[in-house]
Amino acid sequence: MLYLDIDGVLLLEKDRDVSHDIIKRRASHVAWLANSLNMPIIVSSQRRISDDIMILLGSLDLIDLLYGHRDHWRTPLKVDDMDDDLSVRGQEIRQHLRVVGARRHLIIDDTPVLAGQTHLDIDPALGIAFDDRARGLALMNKAA
Repeated sequence: MLYLDIDGVLLLEKDRDVSHDIIKRRASHVAWLANSLNMPIIVSSQRRISDDIMILLGSLDLIDLLYGHRDHWRTPLKVDDMDDDLSVRGQEIRQHLRVVGARRHLIIDDTPVLAGQTHLDIDPALGIAFDDRARGLALMNKAA
């Protein structure tokens, strides 16, 4: 499973137009990782609750890479036994992994997750970049 944050990874504060080439380039890095690792995308971003998330993913050519199960294409909106001292995002991902019965994962995010989770930490000032492809592969090789 490839868990994808949107803000700070694909969309930056300075971005104005979602159709801009730089945003599409960032999305192409995510698609490359998903295809190279043979991992479906799960939306872990807070944007997973927005009405236009599918339009956004479609405009970035990522919709066909989403996890196919209609109920599990995104992390849960509510976590059982939430621990306020731990990363909310990490707990959402942990619960999703448990529900779908997966272990192998890569989290692409600009915020901390839980210890032991395979996390490709992205600089929110830059978003995902070409060099992050190699870093993502190296993380997965190390986790294997």
